[in-house]
Amino acid sequence: MRPGKNAQTIRKENLLLILENILCADGIVSRAQLAQKTGLTRATVSRLVDELIDLDILDELDPVRSTIGRPSAPLVAKSGTFCVVGIEVALQYISVVVTDLSGAELYKVLQPINARLSDPKAILHSCAEMLDGWKTPVGVRIVSVVIAIPGLVSNAKHRIVTAPNLGWSDIKITDFFVSHKHPKTPITVVNEADASAYSMLYKNPGQIGGSSDFLYLSAGVGVGAALIYEGRLFSGQHGWAGEIGHMCVDTGGPKCSCGSNGCLEQYAGLDAMLTRANLPLDESVDPLIEQMVRGNTQARKTVDLCAKSLGTTIANVLNLLDLNTVVMGGHFSQLFDYMEVILMSELKYRLLSSRWSSITVKPGQHGTFTAAQGACLLGFERFLNHPELWVKP
Repeated sequence: MRPGKNAQTIRKENLLLILENILCADGIVSRAQLAQKTGLTRATVSRLVDELIDLDILDELDPVRSTIGRPSAPLVAKSGTFCVVGIEVALQYISVVVTDLSGAELYKVLQPINARLSDPKAILHSCAEMLDGWKTPVGVRIVSVVIAIPGLVSNAKHRIVTAPNLGWSDIKITDFFVSHKHPKTPITVVNEADASAYSMLYKNPGQIGGSSDFLYLSAGVGVGAALIYEGRLFSGQHGWAGEIGHMCVDTGGPKCSCGSNGCLEQYAGLDAMLTRANLPLDESVDPLIEQMVRGNTQARKTVDLCAKSLGTTIANVLNLLDLNTVVMGGHFSQLFDYMEVILMSELKYRLLSSRWSSITVKPGQHGTFTAAQGACLLGFERFLNHPELWVKP
């Protein structure tokens, strides 16, 4: 049963409505235009806009004259006030990005590491040190730190259930991540694939990009996925949805680290691919690509098997979920040009809807900062949906 709405609830909904219309706009939005779009009175719109300006959420620029009518004062997200820190812990690096409400990057740094079977205390201490290396501008407030890791995260968003490739299990993030410059900032942890998907979902904080319905695939030693539907992340009952790397490709296939066998990870995970190509384990897919380009037959067969296995798995997922767009992240984006023909052939062969609708499969574009950028945008989604957090720096 839902409670009735009081004046405070209605005010909150109207504030969110005003903010959404401003952040999602591609062009100029003025107070008068907001009244037309929302159906609220001009007096109500002006009162809500003034409140958002006073909270340092919005900025009202100098009037701009259009071809018709009086000059309009554009309303935009205010820069240099609220920001979110996004951090990714990958096996081979830590990346940190700080983004403000306008979408401007205030800080960006990457540090190479070897986090395979690592000590969480040491790695998370390095994350905090990288953040503390940023000289925070006067007036800027960090509203949250969002840490992305390759593993399962609890619904409470502060505990890592397991991150097998890192060697971490049952880790409370606040026990190890301690920022001396920002000790009271809220900290949450999210799955790396989920965070990466947000880098494709949003162009800027609060502004949806080109697609609000897609499957995002993340690739490293493990293979993960995130489902975005109607602009929202589907995380499942426990928050663990997206473990596509452990969908079965072949019931007679090789043993997987999860305890099962024939999982996609054994055909598309980085360690498995390098091993199959008779190459030493590396933290990059570059040696495999180099050997394939040189004409190494086993390297070519390895990539072809990856493409076929991905095509089969993606078709299974899309047959169930009825989506038209797939984004390939991690080393899949680097291998995409070499896999595209086989992957798309297998996908169209097995996908029921391919006879009536077109399927778009494309590589991601953000490289090693994908998950950290997405973590910032995810953090802003939570912030913007909760006006009680909008306290002036």
